[in-house]
Amino acid sequence: MGTDMGKKESLLFCLDRFLDPWFGYQLPYQDAIVDLLQMVIVSDNTLSVKEAALQLICDYAWPPFPVLEENFERVEAELRPDVSYAMHMDKEIETDS
Repeated sequence: MGTDMGKKESLLFCLDRFLDPWFGYQLPYQDAIVDLLQMVIVSDNTLSVKEAALQLICDYAWPPFPVLEENFERVEAELRPDVSYAMHMDKEIETDS
């Protein structure tokens, strides 16, 4: 939650490996990490940091995302479609027509 955006981006990049099930890590505190990623998205961070956090959420987590839901108005307009998608991923229905 510091102010060094370069360090945040590096940490998010590394976190991708630890959240990806392909590598076999099972973090016992993954729920807390997802909560922190949500906070990154609704806090004062650069757009690139927020996009990286959102990508991790979309790739490795599943709704509900209460922090995003409660703070949706704090999300930048350009991120709102993707944040909305993340919040409703569990409602997406695939049709093979």
